[in-house]
Amino acid sequence: MTKSPIKWAGGKTRVMPQLLMQLPKADCLIEPFVGSGTVFMNTEYRRYILCDSNRALINFFRVLTSNTERLIDTARGMFLGGNNEEQYYKRRALFNSMQWSDTGKADTALLYAALFLYLNRHCFNGIYRVNQMGDHNVPFGKYGAPYFPADEMRRFAEKANDTKSRFH
Repeated sequence: MTKSPIKWAGGKTRVMPQLLMQLPKADCLIEPFVGSGTVFMNTEYRRYILCDSNRALINFFRVLTSNTERLIDTARGMFLGGNNEEQYYKRRALFNSMQWSDTGKADTALLYAALFLYLNRHCFNGIYRVNQMGDHNVPFGKYGAPYFPADEMRRFAEKANDTKSRFH
């Protein structure tokens, strides 16, 4: 089973064997709830349209696909020395202060994607939850050493580029 670069509540990893038996033979898979991308990573369609209502998630996948190594470098820098509550809450505040409309700018989209990955790997159980104002509000996870998924990121980006995947 190929792993996703992110943790995601409601992920389909455990049910992939059953899902694979139910998915149709086709040229293109349209996935309305991509989440972690586990179905994408473990199927063999020629093309994919991957959708989710979570804009931060879709931005992460778009940046990962278009600017893989720069995202890995930026996010890795956040992971180094960033596994403490003070850094976590500073980075969460920065993530929350960013305006979604600014992600049309490449550098802002990159930073937003790197912060998204940092929060995903450092917050409690990798949960993505927002309050009524749309702010990420999951507490610090207190992990010994959060895993940095560079290999998974590269595999995801390679497959997305090879299949000309679209993210919406």
